[in-house]
Amino acid sequence: QSMSAMFVGTSGTGLIVNNATDGIQTAYGNGIRVTNSSNLTIDGVDLSYNGARRSGSGVYLDGTNNALTIRNVNTDKRSLGLRIGDAGQDLVVTGNQLTNNDIGLYVFGLTDGADANTSAFTGSNNRFTGSRDAISLQNMSAPLLIGNSDVAGVAFAIDPSSDLTSTYGVAINLSTVSNVTVDGVD
Repeated sequence: QSMSAMFVGTSGTGLIVNNATDGIQTAYGNGIRVTNSSNLTIDGVDLSYNGARRSGSGVYLDGTNNALTIRNVNTDKRSLGLRIGDAGQDLVVTGNQLTNNDIGLYVFGLTDGADANTSAFTGSNNRFTGSRDAISLQNMSAPLLIGNSDVAGVAFAIDPSSDLTSTYGVAINLSTVSNVTVDGVD
């Protein structure tokens, strides 16, 4: 469903989720799914799956999604931790636990928008412990600098605490992308 200026979190104004009693951890499909949104913030929710094997997506955003912020979200044991795509601009992904997923962060078709930087998305302090593939970027051409926080101009910071070394598939998968630089990532 299309939404504008929406907040999903554990406190505040908007759609409030109680991580202890909401039942999302038993949802075999998607924890949260949004189509065609703008100015959406998802903050502090636990969208993990407690079943026997990885399933669904923690956050599944499709259609055109602009000015998105996803922070402090836990998506343990999902097929896709965060799935953002089809089209959109200006995603911020910060402080998330994208652990033990098939793919921790999947971003498809984003471009740079009207925010202050020149990247399709920015982020830092995300963790990918135990995921098969940590990051998968597809169909993007906006400039993007992925690196540790010491790299000048970094848009998406990956430091040792991100735990890319624990992935057992592909740490960073780039498919049909241009203008992406990876610098200083271990």
